[in-house]
Amino acid sequence: MQLSKAIVICSNQSQLFEVPRVSKLIFARIQLLLNELDIPLYILLGFRRDLSRKPGPGMLTFYEQHLNEGIEVDRANSFYVGDAAGRVWTDELLDAHCERVMALLKAEDFSNRSYVRKDRYFNDEPVDANAIIAKLKPASLRNKFEADFSDCDLKYALNNNVGFYTPEEYFANHPSMPLTVDFDPKKVGTNPAPLDVTGGMVILVGPPSGGKTFLCKNKFASFTRINEDELRTRDAGVRAARECLQRGENVIIDGANAIPEKRRDYIAVSRAAGVSCTVVFLDVSVNFSLHFFRYRKVSCDVGTQFTPPQIVEPQEYAHLSQNVVRTYFKQMQPPDESEGFDRLLRITDETFPVQHTPVSQMHLP
Repeated sequence: MQLSKAIVICSNQSQLFEVPRVSKLIFARIQLLLNELDIPLYILLGFRRDLSRKPGPGMLTFYEQHLNEGIEVDRANSFYVGDAAGRVWTDELLDAHCERVMALLKAEDFSNRSYVRKDRYFNDEPVDANAIIAKLKPASLRNKFEADFSDCDLKYALNNNVGFYTPEEYFANHPSMPLTVDFDPKKVGTNPAPLDVTGGMVILVGPPSGGKTFLCKNKFASFTRINEDELRTRDAGVRAARECLQRGENVIIDGANAIPEKRRDYIAVSRAAGVSCTVVFLDVSVNFSLHFFRYRKVSCDVGTQFTPPQIVEPQEYAHLSQNVVRTYFKQMQPPDESEGFDRLLRITDETFPVQHTPVSQMHLP
C-alpha cells in the first residue's frame, strides 16, 4: 500500500446512544464534514469508559488495526489537534486571546450559513450569526476560555507519542502556551523505597487504590493479612490480629486507617503482644490514587497491543466511585510517633515500589 496522509477525528461521546438530540447533532456535523472535505477522513467516537476513550489510546490503535490495513501511523510525522489541553489562562494571555478570537469572528462572513437555536417551546428558531458577532465584545468571551474543561486531548497525544497543538495554535497561528499535565504515571516508582520490615505488626495507612493490597501481596507476603472490610467489623479485625500474634505470626493491617482512632487498637494489640509495630504511610498524591483507581476499572480489548493480561475490575470495587478517594484525603490525619508505634516508613509517588505494565504507564480515562 502506498504511504499517504489522512485525517482521523477522535472524539469522546458518552451520550452518543443515550440522548437522541445529541446523537442527531453529532451525526449532522459528521455529514457536514464528509460533504465539505474531499480528503481521506475517518471519524471515531468513544462512548464507553475504556481504553478507547481519550486519553486512552484505543481509537488510534483501532484505526491502525482495522482501518489502515494494519499499518502503524508514522507518529514522528503525525500530530493531534485538540482544545482539552488543561490550560489555565493568565489575565494577559486571556485578554490577548479573546481579542484574536474576536478578530477572526468578525473577519468571517456567516450570511451564507444557516444556524438555529431552540426557543422556549423547543422549536427551531433562525439565528443571524453576523448580528450576534457584531454585538460581541472581547470581555464577553472571557468565561469561555478561562480554563480548559479537561486535559484529555493533551494526554491522548502523549499516550500515542504524537505531537500536539491547540486549535488556536494550528488553525489561527496563535502563540503557544506552556502545557503541563497534573500527573505523569511514568514517574511513579522512579526511586522505589526499601521495605526492610522483617516481623511484628505492620499497619498500612493509605487511600483507596493507594497500593496497600499490592504491598501485602508483593512485599509482605509472609505476613498474615488482616482486613476489616472482609471481616466485617473492627472488633473482628482486632481479635484476629491478637490471635495471630499469639500464634507467633507476623501481621499486616490492610486498610485505610486514616485517623489515629483507627490505628490505636492495633497499636495496643502489638504492645500487649510485645512485638514491634511499624506504620507504613502511603503518602501518595490524590492523582496517584485516582490513576490506579482508573487502572482497576480499565478492561483491555482482546486482540489489541494491551493484552495479555486483561485488566478487569474486581467485583468488590464495582460499586465504588472516585469520591471514596477524595473523601479519604479530606479525613486523613498523618500518623505521628506520639501514637505509640515504633517506626514510621513513608512512601510517596516516586518511592512506591510499583510493578508497571504498559497500561499503568498510560494516562487513563
